[in-house]
Amino acid sequence: MKGNALTGVIVLCCIVLLFYFFLRTRVGASVVVTPETTEVRVRFGAFSLGILPAKPKKDTPKRAKKLEKKKKKKEKKKLEKKEKKKEKKGIPEAKKKKSRITPGVVLRLIPEVFRVMARFIQRFEIERLYCHVVIATEDAAKTAVLYGAAHAGLAALTPLTNRARKSDVTVAMDYSLPKPVIYLSTALSIRVGTILAMGLRLLWVFWRQTASRKT
Repeated sequence: MKGNALTGVIVLCCIVLLFYFFLRTRVGASVVVTPETTEVRVRFGAFSLGILPAKPKKDTPKRAKKLEKKKKKKEKKKLEKKEKKKEKKGIPEAKKKKSRITPGVVLRLIPEVFRVMARFIQRFEIERLYCHVVIATEDAAKTAVLYGAAHAGLAALTPLTNRARKSDVTVAMDYSLPKPVIYLSTALSIRVGTILAMGLRLLWVFWRQTASRKT
């Protein structure tokens, strides 16, 4: 009995530790923009997956068969929907239940949701933020004007660069290039526990507002 109890305690401790490390795991995304390509990757812990650029799919007999099956399924679903609509026309409509979500509830939910989302956004960690803008046009005067505008625009990124672990934001002019060039590299991450906490907070806000309508 003592051995079984000890084993149960060890298993429980392992589960708690695994759940703790799961909540501490960071998920995020990275974006790299260059004149040649745009790369987007998502990350969960140490694993990452590329979303852009998308890999071209090869045309194979298996893929062709799958596409045909999907088309047939879509056609069947359309026919079934049409038949159901015809059947519903002859059946009298039942009395609709009053929804808990009314315009008043929605108006009360909007500020609460914005507060939660604002806190959620602040919890994001900016791991890196590199932005290099090269202003270039055929007209020198226009290039100078755009250079000043770009400087003013990038100044708005100061709060983000202060939060970033690594940051480098620069603006330059190049009269030899025909058009502007932008190099951007950024990465954001957040803990799984923070996402779950935000989800629970939103559920609590929704339940509180809908429950208050009953009383």
